[in-house]
Amino acid sequence: MKPSMLFGQLPALSWLALAAVTPIGRFGATPLTGVNFATTGTFAAIGSLLVWRRIAINAVRARNPACPAVRRLALTGTVCMAVVLTFGLSFHATASHRVWSDGLPDFG
Repeated sequence: MKPSMLFGQLPALSWLALAAVTPIGRFGATPLTGVNFATTGTFAAIGSLLVWRRIAINAVRARNPACPAVRRLALTGTVCMAVVLTFGLSFHATASHRVWSDGLPDFG
């Protein structure tokens, strides 16, 4: 698998997984349960936008594969998505630890 393909899929999956973990925390443990649901929507929107971005970049690359500007766009996108993946995985790790190890909701 090419790095551009890898960094195109994994960031979106990490943010969507974060959206799945966030509402799992103890629902009645805090009066701020609405915050958990709001952030779940935010994380799901980020993951969905990353999926949409990957589809758009793939369409541009398929239409103009030899264009130097498209290659620079793909390289810049790969680097940026590596950073987004790092943030997504670190947020997912801390959220998972809080929910499953501590038994607490992510927020509140």
